[in-house]
Amino acid sequence: MLKLINRFSSENLHFLPILMKKCVILLFLLCILLASTGTVKPVSVSARDTGAAQTKPGDPIWFSAQESDGTFQTAFTTTYVSNTTIEIEITFAGIWAETYSSPHGNFTRLFLEQYGHSAPQGRPDLPLYTLKAEIPSSSPTRFEVLESSSREVDLAAVSLPTIMLPSQPLMPKTDYTPPWVEPDPIAYQNQGWLPVQTTYLGSSYQQRNHHIQPIQIHPVRYDPHEGKIQLLQSLKLRLSWQAPTLAEMQRSARLADPSFDALQDDELIRSQDNLAVDKAPSAPIGYLIISPDSFINALAPFVNFKQNQGYQVTVASLSEVGSSSLTGIKSYIQNAYDTWKTPPSYLLLVGDSNLIPAWSKADKGTMQIAKKTDLYYATMNGSTDYDPDIFYGRFSVRDIQQLNNIINKTIAYADLDGRQAWVKKASFIASCDSGHYLTAENTHNYVINSYGLPFGYSGSFPNNPQSGGDQLYCVSNSATSSNIINSIDNQRVFVTYSGHGSTDRWGDGNINITSATVRALSNNNVFSLITSFACLTGDFGNDSLTEAFGETWIRQEQKGAIVFLGSADNSFWETDDILERVFYDSFFAIPAFAPRIANPVYDGLNKVRDNYPSYGQYYFESYNILGDPSTQIWLGPPSSDFELQMQETDMNVCTGETVQSPVEVTSIEGYLTPVTLGLVGLPSHTSFDFNPNPALPDTHADMTIVAEPVAAPGLYDITLQGTSASLQHDLPFKLGISNAVPVVPTLFSPSLEGSPYPLDLSFTWQSVEQAGSYHFQLARDSEFTNIIIDEPNLSTATYTPTSALDSSTAYYWRVSANNGCGQSNFSSGNGFYTFSLTGDCQSAELTRTLYQNDFEAPSEDWTSSTWGLSTDRFRSLIQSFHANAPSIVSDQLLASPVLLIPNAAKTPSLQFWQWRNLESDTSGCLDAGILEYSSNSSPGWTQVPQEWFPASTYGYDGLIASRYSNPLGGKSGWCGTESWQKSVIDLSQIAGETASFRYRLGTDSSNGSEGWFIDDFSVRYCQENYSFTINADLADKNGEAGTQVEYRIHIANNGSLDSYHVTLSPSDWNTTTNPGFIENLGFLETGSLQVQVTIPPDAVIDQQDRVTLILTSVNNPELQHSLTLTTTVIQNFYSYLPIIGKE
Repeated sequence: MLKLINRFSSENLHFLPILMKKCVILLFLLCILLASTGTVKPVSVSARDTGAAQTKPGDPIWFSAQESDGTFQTAFTTTYVSNTTIEIEITFAGIWAETYSSPHGNFTRLFLEQYGHSAPQGRPDLPLYTLKAEIPSSSPTRFEVLESSSREVDLAAVSLPTIMLPSQPLMPKTDYTPPWVEPDPIAYQNQGWLPVQTTYLGSSYQQRNHHIQPIQIHPVRYDPHEGKIQLLQSLKLRLSWQAPTLAEMQRSARLADPSFDALQDDELIRSQDNLAVDKAPSAPIGYLIISPDSFINALAPFVNFKQNQGYQVTVASLSEVGSSSLTGIKSYIQNAYDTWKTPPSYLLLVGDSNLIPAWSKADKGTMQIAKKTDLYYATMNGSTDYDPDIFYGRFSVRDIQQLNNIINKTIAYADLDGRQAWVKKASFIASCDSGHYLTAENTHNYVINSYGLPFGYSGSFPNNPQSGGDQLYCVSNSATSSNIINSIDNQRVFVTYSGHGSTDRWGDGNINITSATVRALSNNNVFSLITSFACLTGDFGNDSLTEAFGETWIRQEQKGAIVFLGSADNSFWETDDILERVFYDSFFAIPAFAPRIANPVYDGLNKVRDNYPSYGQYYFESYNILGDPSTQIWLGPPSSDFELQMQETDMNVCTGETVQSPVEVTSIEGYLTPVTLGLVGLPSHTSFDFNPNPALPDTHADMTIVAEPVAAPGLYDITLQGTSASLQHDLPFKLGISNAVPVVPTLFSPSLEGSPYPLDLSFTWQSVEQAGSYHFQLARDSEFTNIIIDEPNLSTATYTPTSALDSSTAYYWRVSANNGCGQSNFSSGNGFYTFSLTGDCQSAELTRTLYQNDFEAPSEDWTSSTWGLSTDRFRSLIQSFHANAPSIVSDQLLASPVLLIPNAAKTPSLQFWQWRNLESDTSGCLDAGILEYSSNSSPGWTQVPQEWFPASTYGYDGLIASRYSNPLGGKSGWCGTESWQKSVIDLSQIAGETASFRYRLGTDSSNGSEGWFIDDFSVRYCQENYSFTINADLADKNGEAGTQVEYRIHIANNGSLDSYHVTLSPSDWNTTTNPGFIENLGFLETGSLQVQVTIPPDAVIDQQDRVTLILTSVNNPELQHSLTLTTTVIQNFYSYLPIIGKE
């Protein structure tokens, strides 16, 4: 109930009347549900009984700790609270007991859904009850047991085994079954109660401004020697601590956030100081986005979307962070958390782990392989901390298209109205595992019965309709992959899976939903919340994969997932059961309001840690959110409200002038109350007006801002505020005030002098005083007739293209500055060129392609043995050539057509892209591929030698082993797991010959794998390119008879190093050039010359002379450019003013 109150006090007071009604309805439905299920209440045994009662022999026995049968739930009350002390009284319910029979003997097993487990393996598995107190100080906490009462039960007297079940390893959701752990002989020979203490303090931890002290209690103790158990009946505790310092209170207030206040669950006991620091609902919530520079511009719509939702968004590129390393990025986040006025509450990492690295897990678990996690970007309290202080998620993408897909889905999802039919449809998918399917099904049934049925969710399997949601249970309902696909294609708001998984699928008996299955779904314009309680499906940081299963879900265009929750590592049946149950308990805690998705995830992980303390860090590391962590999942139409929108979030005004912008006031669910509009943060000598004000919902008001002539120039953070009854919404924007047109920016980088540049470069220029925005242009020519990027409204003096530039290419760029007073001229264009990659021709050269095949159509000129076209993986478009790697000896061949390599070709090369998953070990390659050639000088098939691979390209990986009969044993080859790589082979050794090339995959008799993919095969060479342009400042000039007219001519070399002959056509007038020869202009270099025309003294007015200037390339004499210069005779007119003298 505390949790419920916290959420209302901090976020949702206006939902209270609605919720009260819904709570009454929910209680009514719950009563009906309990009455209709026919549940038999377990027989209980009170403290007065000497034995225990059962419904029938073999059933579990209920031992009640109380005098009356009472309740099956342990409960606590707070009897005293101050700033430094809490006193708690706990009333214990009792415990279930049953005989656990196994090949290792019969044991007594104790259990209660409310309790967890903490005993080391082999020691008696006794239940654990965890309470949590929030302490407003980081000083040590002291505790005292004030009172306690208990009773004993003789196990033999109630026909239960006297030996307690020893604690066993959790069962992973894999094919591996941990071995049985025998009872620890030291523990089981103990005389006296185990554990010695019933109560102790667990390790305290910090979540944001909440300092949490776990209190761990063993409600049952065990005496192995006597074969008895002791049931706690009641316990009274006192916790005390030092009063918080002023600095601690100030830090707590600065970090306070309503979402983290709501996170703390029902078992949290709060002191008076903690109850007093809840944050006001109108305080800003910080949202930090960290992204590679290349994605910054593409993020603009998402940033605007989050700002419109009321978040205070900060976008930091990796260049602004100052590092792309784990520790560098973490330091930036830590500084923001520690020092910013509004520290981030949400963190979004943009990019796959190859762009923004992920942390290696500290707890490797059973795999002993360090899987990856984003957890430690969000832990702010030291190197051993694993409790996140920031809600975090990742847009795990590798390119702009994937990023656009996620952004478009996120915005489109929020723009729904909740009335779509699929918002009330859900699917629950359960395992085929014969030993554990009931765990998955029972967990799903709990969610369906608790929330699916009461809140009106439905599905279509096994019945149509199916109340509560699809029960896609492999064992009980014979669900198959096709049933699952049909349900998802029929549109679902939730899809929840529990079972076996791997990096690219849900794979569990008759269930086989792969990444390819997800790509083929037809649930267009429906974006589901995917919760995957399975191994490895969230393995986003796997360096050997370009796309894990969870990444496939979120990367799909206009379908798939809005958010994916899954484990990067192996998960376990017992802990996944807790995580799923508590996730949905938290999700539906307030029926009228869906929490931001990170809240129920954290609630579930906290409960896993409470019930299984030794697995807390492992689970926090393993389960990561792919998607926006602040996403709110639709539960139905929202409550009545209003929304503010502005067309522009950056406005500029010149002093002495006004600027206007419409403000849209939108009604949500029929809201009709007028909204009063205002601005907060305007500087002196400015004013505002709204017409009309107040404004009715579903209308707009014209906002006018006036800047007086004396208003101070600058950039100001302004808040548009709308108030209506008890509702208030804020919309931040920026206002730039200027008093002059900005100057022309000076361009910094890139430049010709610094060339060549990398393909993912950033452009920087002078930050001009009073500039409100910048207009950036990038072209392939100096005249800017072929503009390829035009960005008219950049807010900072830097720009990073959203996609990489072409290699070995010349570009030109320029910038102008804008503000409310006007726009400057464009800067003079800067020329530069990019790096040449392996296999590229130089920037000044031409690329000539002899042969090219992207394998998108049947390749009849290729011959193959077992290779085939495949759509499973591809580098471009939708197909590639593929050879599978079986677990038997094979020799698979793929040969190109015969090609002629020109003798005079410059740097001829073969280029192709490859993806491979081929078996290898520490000694080298077991399965491997090689490349062979056959030419005039080598008519058989010869392996392309390592020396033909340039140093910077991907040559062979290692030696191929012979011990398992691989037919290529003893050769060097490609093996291992690598994503798409470009390989380049220098063909200079066979220039002038005809040649064919053959891919050869050899496998041995051991393990199989996915195999080898080849795509985008080409043979090309380079050719010198001679190209230049000429132009004149003015090609038509005037002059008087007897004078000299001078023309200035500019030459730009756009090709290879060259010189130029300068000649003039015959002319009646004396015409000369200086110089008469242009020597050695390099690529993109410019030169100039002057043409001087002497007008004869006897030339008459309007007489003209034309001369043609001709430049001829020395290296390519056929290349000429000419320019006609026209000179016209004019006469100057002089006027004379009379001299007026004074007499």
